Amino acid sequence: MYIVSSQKIQAQFGEIADRVKSHEPVVITQSGRPTMMLVNYDEGMAAMRQYHANQFCAFLNERARHTPPASYEELAEISRLIEEEREAIYQENLKQNAQ
Repeated sequence: MYIVSSQKIQAQFGEIADRVKSHEPVVITQSGRPTMMLVNYDEGMAAMRQYHANQFCAFLNERARHTPPASYEELAEISRLIEEEREAIYQENLKQNAQ
């Protein structure tokens, strides 16, 4: 990890951009304190996807804690819908294999 002041990044952006492109994170400081980080685009996108996946899991876990269990009738309806979908997929596969 490379640490650089905001003044230096303005003066040497090309050199610092090359470091980031080669997968070396760069921490930018202002008044001696870290304020930002530059990372390679692919690594940044992967970190964002992971962050949002974690947020979504936390949302689902929180919702599950406050949602009453499904009734027998609701579970039966879900099972019926799943079986209908399985049958539709099975029939589609039969048609494709017959061709």
